[in-house]
Order: sequence, then C-alpha cells, then structure tokens
Amino acid sequence: MLSRRVWVISFAAWSVVGVFNIAPRVVENLSAGRPFPRMFVELITQSVWVWALYTPLILWVCLQQPLARGIRTIAIHAACAVVIALLDPIIDTPFVHLIENHPEPYSQRAVEEIFINVFSYVAVAGIGYALSYRRGLLVQRAYDIELEAQLLRARLDAVTARLQPHFLFNSLHSVSALVRSDEKQAAIRALAVLGDLLRATLAGDGVATVPLSRELAWMRQYLEIEQMRFQDRLEVDVAVEDGLGDALVPALVLQPLVENAIRHGVEARVGANTLRVAARRERDRLVLEVADSGDAQATSSHDGNGVGLRATRERLAHMFGAAARLELDVAPGRSTATIAIPFRTGAA
Repeated sequence: MLSRRVWVISFAAWSVVGVFNIAPRVVENLSAGRPFPRMFVELITQSVWVWALYTPLILWVCLQQPLARGIRTIAIHAACAVVIALLDPIIDTPFVHLIENHPEPYSQRAVEEIFINVFSYVAVAGIGYALSYRRGLLVQRAYDIELEAQLLRARLDAVTARLQPHFLFNSLHSVSALVRSDEKQAAIRALAVLGDLLRATLAGDGVATVPLSRELAWMRQYLEIEQMRFQDRLEVDVAVEDGLGDALVPALVLQPLVENAIRHGVEARVGANTLRVAARRERDRLVLEVADSGDAQATSSHDGNGVGLRATRERLAHMFGAAARLELDVAPGRSTATIAIPFRTGAA
C-alpha cells in the first residue's frame, strides 16, 4: 500500500486547489458585506478533501495496473472513474444542505459534475503513471549501473588473471637464471622473496586499487629478485614526492612497467643500467614513470604491445576511461613508460 507521505501530500495539494476555488466567493462575500462563508464546509462541497482520499487509491490502482496491459487497464480505470463520478455527489449531499436552502437533486448534480469528476480522475491517473514511469526509470538506471559495475569487475578480474601469471613467470625466469649460473644462495634468497611477494599479492586479491605505498613495496620486493640476478648491472632509483603514499593506484600497475624495463632494457644491454621509478602529482592527476637507461648502442625492439602493457592499458581504460593514459617512449639506450591517472586518496 502507499505510504503515509502520499496521503499527506494528497491532502495538502487538494487543500490548495480548494482554497483557490473558493477564493473568488470569499472575496465576493467580503466586498458585499455578507457573512464570511463557512470555509471548511465550502471545501468539502468542492469535493477537494474527498478527492484527497480518492487520489492515493487511484495511484494504487495505477501501480497495480500498468498501461502495458492495454484494454484491461483502460476498462478498470473506466469502471473506477464511473464509480467515483456517481459516488462523489452522494458524499457531497449532506454538506450541500448545510449551505444551500434548496439544493439541486442528486441526479442533476451528478450530471453537472460528471465531466469534472472524470477529468479529475484522468488527471490523477496521468500523474500516477508519470510518477510510476519515473520510478521505473530510476530502478532501471540503478540496475544498469549495478550491472555495469559487475561487468567492469569481471573484466578487471579477467585482465588481472592474465597479468598475475605473467608476473609470476617472469619472476621464476629470474630465479631459474640464478640457478643456471650456479648462484645457489642468491636463488634461495630470491625464492624466499618471491614467496613473500606472492603472499602479499594474494592477500590483496580482489582489491582493484591500493595505496601507492603498498604498490611500491611490492615493486621493491620484485626488484630485489632482479638485483640478485643482475647484481652490479642494475641500479634502482625511486623518487616519490612527499604526501603521495595514500594516493590510490590500480593494484600491480607498476609491475608490468618494471618487467618491461628489465626484459627489454637491462637484459638487452651490456654494462650498468639504471632503473628509475618516479611518482609526482600534476594538479588533479597522478603521474607514474618507469625509466631505464644504459648502453646507448643497444636498441630495444619492443613496441609496447606485450602482454603486460596491453593488460595494463585495458585495466586503465576500464577503470578510468579517457581520464587515464599509458605512453611508452623507446629510444636507443633508454625507454620511459608513463602512466597518468586521476589523483585519488584512500580518504576520498
């Protein structure tokens, strides 16, 4: 059934209509010096308070009988309109006798009022269906938003499912390289670090975004494994502006950039290499950069379409749309990957 609020609004709205209806008569009586009319009786004879009772019932019928049912709905409303048109003059009769010495008979008043009663019914029913249609739109919109969120989550999970094995295989490749070079202690240490990294990663399973500080911690663990492998050939430099630790970033967003720099930069070069990770804020955007530099004679053939970077682009598109970008600048002896996303914090 309809809430109490609907009844209150109906009573207030029809009271306003009644006041406007009797206002000319009040002014006429006052200007002629006649007694002030009995306002409440006038309001009742105008049927406004009776219609205040009809209105919630008509709205309820509208909710129960959608227009999509066609002829059946029209027939039900027609029957209800006829009943109200015949009932209304009967309810008015005792009040009409209070203010008129020779009131018109019921049949005459019924004929005179049938048009306004039917018109009022149609108007209320029209408002009812308009409100019902608006309510349906809001419900459908909420459903669409929820469905879109579920679809987005499924896509993100699918992309992450591709990204995590890629990261694991690259880490195992680094460990196997240590074993092949007979660096047993380094391999054991690398396996221990890899185990810690996997536990930390799985502990955050299902989380779309993490604070930048946690993402940097994961990245440092991964780079610890790579530094065991490359030793003096790899130097890591992390530069993060103050106050950015709580900035939210997609989980494992730095991982594919670092892997890309290791695979297509450090591995492809001979001699010392520097891997620089930087984070800064530019107005309402957070900018992350992963750059590597080394032997200028070595040229990477990487085109930026590997599994890791492709998956990262998909994640950014799903999460931020056109508000995010991933750019890769490759040149002889260096490469720079840049991510720009909206700046958000855990508090926000």
